[in-house]
Amino acid sequence: STVQRKYFNETKGLQYIRQLCVPEFNSIEMEVASKYYALACTAALLKYVEFIQNVVYAPNSLKILFRGSEQCTMIDASTARNLELLQNVRDPKSQHTLFGAMNFTKTAAGARLTRANILQPPCDLETISMRLDCVAELTDNEELFYNLQSVVSRFL
Repeated sequence: STVQRKYFNETKGLQYIRQLCVPEFNSIEMEVASKYYALACTAALLKYVEFIQNVVYAPNSLKILFRGSEQCTMIDASTARNLELLQNVRDPKSQHTLFGAMNFTKTAAGARLTRANILQPPCDLETISMRLDCVAELTDNEELFYNLQSVVSRFL
């Protein structure tokens, strides 16, 4: 079963954290206060557990920890806005952004993955090197690029 959109509420998520977190871990509130998606998902998850699983947590009963994505560089919202990674500052409908320049994907999932890689680029040297090697191979070998594009398009 699904959780309705109205339950993805960052304000409610922060209220749940304040209400349910054990006092020893209440510093989590400062850590997640600006994490819109984490808070919204917290609210939806707890609502799901309450409605579907019929479980209600007692106040001050949960040990809540926040772990960001591992081996990724986190880019905060203000930096993403200032660098125009996803949206042009002058014209929000314009595609003159890093995402607009890179998004030649064929599916919504591909666009989401591109967006995620722009906002959380890898910081692992091995992953970066592998991606650079792949890009170099595809730019150096035009025939390989077009053959690969043709094969992948058959799955769509």
